[in-house]
Amino acid sequence: MNEKKWSGVWWVYSEDNQDSVRVPGTLSFDEDGDLELMLTPAPSELSLDCFWNKNYIIWGHGSTGEKITLLNAYVQRTVGTRVERLLANYALVGAHVPSFETPFIQKTVVKYPYLKEFLFVQHVKLREENGITAFQLETPSQRELRISLEDGIEWILWGYYQWQTKFRYSEINIKQDTNFIIETNEAKSINFFLKQIREFSDFLSVAFQGKQSPNEINFYIDCNNICPKFELYYNSNTASKFRCHLIGDSVPIQRMPDIIRNWHNNYNEVAPIYRYLEKSSLDHKGIGGIPEFLLVEFAIEGYFKRFHNKLKTNGKDIQKCEDELKALLDYYSDVDLIKNLKLDINVVVETRNAYTHLYPDKEKNDYVMQNAHQLWVTTEKLRILLLCCLLNNMGFTIKEIDTNFKTAPIINPEQYQNKYLFE
Repeated sequence: MNEKKWSGVWWVYSEDNQDSVRVPGTLSFDEDGDLELMLTPAPSELSLDCFWNKNYIIWGHGSTGEKITLLNAYVQRTVGTRVERLLANYALVGAHVPSFETPFIQKTVVKYPYLKEFLFVQHVKLREENGITAFQLETPSQRELRISLEDGIEWILWGYYQWQTKFRYSEINIKQDTNFIIETNEAKSINFFLKQIREFSDFLSVAFQGKQSPNEINFYIDCNNICPKFELYYNSNTASKFRCHLIGDSVPIQRMPDIIRNWHNNYNEVAPIYRYLEKSSLDHKGIGGIPEFLLVEFAIEGYFKRFHNKLKTNGKDIQKCEDELKALLDYYSDVDLIKNLKLDINVVVETRNAYTHLYPDKEKNDYVMQNAHQLWVTTEKLRILLLCCLLNNMGFTIKEIDTNFKTAPIINPEQYQNKYLFE
């Protein structure tokens, strides 16, 4: 999102914006995604202590007439008893809303940097004809995917391309992109749509094996009318790259609605497990560490208890950690990568117990990992096992998981040769 500034008048220090102090100031959105409101002159704090809370709302009128709502605003700098600078997590440009929970939106259009790589990928092919180079644009036959959810909610993936021709400069530009759209049959709040967006962002993060965040969010009052449009400014924390295509064009498009719907239906139970995997990945700096190992191991235990135990063990109630790991490895044994992982269950369990219960060094046996490289390799193996679980939970068969791993590709960590990094 581009840097922007809005100069204008701002309503501050009143819970309902009715008796607010009107203060001139400038709101800035910088390249790092930070929203900063500088007030000039700095007003006294007045009844700040009475009305301030973590979801504090500030309304503003820009100098060109636009309405602006700051959400989750908080004081960043004071001078004596005067507030000089405030920060906010979100700025909604185009409307004044009293809270995150106010229903007034029926449609959201969301852009991601790499969504065009996920579905409806279009290809440009060059060919030679009589000494002249020509190009051909291969477009998919289907460029819209609608996924109906509960209570009149629809998730839509819409692929498009645009031509821009400049004959004077012999220049042709082709823009390709895919949007994620949410439509509802009745007005919903900003908070509702942000939760839906986070669900889909997490799905994309699994698909690309790297954190994915939207870089543009626009709200609309009516599904059938694109105006007025409300723009949301925020720190997008947009991913700069992705590791691989674990889910993408290799999956038949007719399978996608069920896969995405399964993710949505199970999300509340899957989210805590995925958060452990995500945090482990963010903390993982290429060297082995006990916290990362424990996060992934606990996530596997959580998945087994929520989704696998009894349901996929012929009704058998499995409680011991070592038996849980064995059951999962057996269940996914037809996935070639799992078959070749050579994951040592005794090492995993003994290390888990030693560091969970903080055994003294003298009580740690030979199975407890202490070498950084061994910890890294084992953590990566557990991460691969957990990916099998997440994909199976979405509805992928064992054969499809095997194919996805080979296509992505997902690589056995034993193949990495940079052991010197861990010495």
